Amino acid sequence: MVDFCEPKGYMLMFNIQKAKNFGTVIRSAAAFNIQEIFLVEPPGKKNKIATFGSQGTADKMATRFFNSLKDVREHCNSNKISICGIEITE
Repeated sequence: MVDFCEPKGYMLMFNIQKAKNFGTVIRSAAAFNIQEIFLVEPPGKKNKIATFGSQGTADKMATRFFNSLKDVREHCNSNKISICGIEITE
């Protein structure tokens, strides 16, 4: 018998311009079964995100804070997490 496991999904949030967008993005991530959110917050920030619009999904998702994109990359490499980047521009 072959034992299949569902792949884990992670989402990196970096340089989000409007704080109110976090909750909506988190809600979408929950719909795609993302297990953990990686959030880049420079040192000295509160390591807190606005969850307005998440409709309660933010409470069910793990959040890990990093000081820089380099730190995220190191974490992903050491945990064998593949990175795929998407950027929204005009």
